[in-house]
This record gives sequence, structure tokens and C-alpha cells, in this order.
Amino acid sequence: MTAALIYPEKVSQSSTKQREIRLLKQDFGDGYSQRTPDGINYKKDIHSIVYENMSGTERNAIWAWISTVDDGTLFTYTRPGDTEQKYIIEGNISESVLAGDVYTINFTIKQVFDL
Repeated sequence: MTAALIYPEKVSQSSTKQREIRLLKQDFGDGYSQRTPDGINYKKDIHSIVYENMSGTERNAIWAWISTVDDGTLFTYTRPGDTEQKYIIEGNISESVLAGDVYTINFTIKQVFDL
């Protein structure tokens, strides 16, 4: 069973989405070139997930959830306006203390096309 992103309703509006597009390119003489998609899943969405103003309890729950999926385990996430997709955590995870018991956590997730 695939897990789901924790607290999807608390993902900050400062979170971002990028699209990675992989194309194959072949250059020919006289400046002519051709491009074609690199496979059937040549487009991948990459999200920078930001949780802002999280309490200590919420922070601990997020870190516990991260510990269950940071080994490449698939999880689902549905960004507002999008359909549900499968993702993995990729890259670094950062945390900052805003004041006392208020935290911000950032990490990047990348779309995958596994079964």
C-alpha cells in the first residue's frame, strides 16, 4: 500500500511546482536538428514542499513520516488543481526554527512512474 503525503492541507502556498522535460536531440548539417520525447514518461513534476508555522507536535509528526519514506518509498500527493500522482523524496530536507516552538520544514519530491 502506498502512503500519502502528511498534512497535505497544511502545505504552504509558497511551495512550488516545476516540470522536468526530457527530450532527445539530433543535430544534422546546415543547422537542422530534430527532437523527440525521451520515453513515454518524459515529463516529471517536481515539487518543493514547504510546511510553515508548524507546532512542535506537527514538526515531530512530519519528521516521523519522512523517516518512513526517505528510503525511496513511494507516496501519493494531490496538489490543488492536479490529479493524484506518485512521488519520492529527493535531495535534502531542511528545517528552521521561526520562534520558540514554531518550525518551517522544506523538502523536494519528484514524480515517479512505478507500479
